Amino acid sequence: MPADQRVDPGWIKDETGKRVGWEVNDYSVEGERNSHRIVDDVVKYQRTIATTMNVLFESGFSIDRASESYATPEGEKLYPDLVEERIRLPFLFARAISE
Repeated sequence: MPADQRVDPGWIKDETGKRVGWEVNDYSVEGERNSHRIVDDVVKYQRTIATTMNVLFESGFSIDRASESYATPEGEKLYPDLVEERIRLPFLFARAISE
């Protein structure tokens, strides 16, 4: 793995080092994953959006609203680093209600 990926994991960079994309690998491989966040050995579980939604539907819920997080133009002016977040979806929020 290139050194710049270890320092800045997930980001794909061009020849100048500019962030131009976000690496998505093994998205459809669901299950337990171990990673390093702030501490070592963080256990997380990968699920596709379809799996998550289907579990909600099968459990008697419906999606009432969905929202994606992104910075406003004003926020990007205050915090220019947020412009790079346009490349990837940091969060998808869904409000599920019981039927």
